[in-house]
Amino acid sequence: MRFLLDEACAHAILPELRSLGHEVDHIADRQLRGSPDELVIALCKRESRILITPDLDFSDERVYPPGTHPGIILLRVWHQISPEVMAHEVAQRVSGLDEAKIAGNIVVLEPDSIRIRKAQA
Repeated sequence: MRFLLDEACAHAILPELRSLGHEVDHIADRQLRGSPDELVIALCKRESRILITPDLDFSDERVYPPGTHPGIILLRVWHQISPEVMAHEVAQRVSGLDEAKIAGNIVVLEPDSIRIRKAQA
């Protein structure tokens, strides 16, 4: 799968996902730190990348309705563990998801659950 890590994501997630065979870029590596959310989601659309972010702004379905983007994985409440353990856990759980279930949807990834907000039929 192709991912873009938002600037608020731990950089440690990048090598974890790459080691599992995914194509991953981090906003910081593209010198796009501080870019507006609209630019970030436009980049994801242009490059067919799934956005991984803890930024709750991307959970607003009025602004980013399911079906209008390649997919958003929203990381929730991962601050209780070390960045390294979090990166490993996130990478393993993301890799375990079926790309078809992510495509166009908002996936809320919590330490003990996964919720998927799908596009309306």
